[in-house]
Amino acid sequence: MFNQNKQNPVSVDGDHSRKYRILVVDDEEINLKILRIYLEDKGYDVISTLSGEEAIEILKEEDVTVCICDIRMPKISGIDVLNFVQQSRPIIPVIMLTGFIEINTAVSVMRQGATNYITKPIDAGELIIAVEKAIEHRKLLEDKHRLEKENLEYRRELEEKVELKGHELEGSKMDMVVSLANIMEQRNKYLVAHCKRVSQYANMLGRQLELPRAELNTINYAAALHDIGRASLPDAIVIKEPSGDEEEDKLIRSHIERGVNIVEPVSFLESCLPAIKSHHEHWDGSGYPEGLAGEDIPLLARIVSIANGFDVMTTSPDRADSVGVEAATKYLEENKGKLFDPKLVDTFMVVVRKIVARFPKQQEG
Repeated sequence: MFNQNKQNPVSVDGDHSRKYRILVVDDEEINLKILRIYLEDKGYDVISTLSGEEAIEILKEEDVTVCICDIRMPKISGIDVLNFVQQSRPIIPVIMLTGFIEINTAVSVMRQGATNYITKPIDAGELIIAVEKAIEHRKLLEDKHRLEKENLEYRRELEEKVELKGHELEGSKMDMVVSLANIMEQRNKYLVAHCKRVSQYANMLGRQLELPRAELNTINYAAALHDIGRASLPDAIVIKEPSGDEEEDKLIRSHIERGVNIVEPVSFLESCLPAIKSHHEHWDGSGYPEGLAGEDIPLLARIVSIANGFDVMTTSPDRADSVGVEAATKYLEENKGKLFDPKLVDTFMVVVRKIVARFPKQQEG
């Protein structure tokens, strides 16, 4: 059972606005009475108890400013109480009491987190100075925690503002991409729909690869604009694939250079250029415009190439042999290591299974 005597305690600097509550723990009643007299004389609110067990219960439930605790007590020792405070209420300073002057003991309790260490018989002046220092120590800890919290909140607020501005900027960039894409829609509605689907497929593949957000944004832009150069081709070949007619194929393939010329002046789309320029390159080096092979082909271009090939196989009105998802994936499988990056094709198969699971009708031819 503990003894609590509430007064109107004052702080060491004369501030009456805050109550300082001192928990005193000692297994000798006479020591508790002496400590109470000294502390209450200075206006502190004192709670006292004869056992370490009860001290821990008080610390769990009461708002304690400072704890003064005897080291040597039966069952639950002062060291046990100190350890509890360090683990559960580290803001509370602990002053240790002992009847023995042992330098090793003093060093040990200080290392374990005690704020101070005083010996019996208790000197009133030494006790009050130790309590004042403990309160100042607690104030410093509270200020430190408050500043850390304010700093954390400020950083979070700043990060939220930066993220918001980032989203706004990305939205502004996408508006510009949409404006460019509208050029294609004016020429051919299939072309813009094709680019939107390629962007979706490429983005899903990028997510499956766990690419960073910045690269996913680049994929979105590059895939949406990969065929923008076709908008400047004659109507008869605007969505046509090369078919063997040398002059016509040369004109069709020029959509790569035309697309680069359209996008290049837009500075924030600079990272899209490799994908726009190289999405018709083949893994085995048989593609165009430069005949790049393997990993010399930029990764984003290889991603767009697979997404583009899949959509053309399943939807192109220019293809008499447009097929369903199952046949299109078979085509990708047969051409991995030839037209397409084999590892990316394997990853894209996972994406296709997700598409089919969400939209099962898409696998019909």
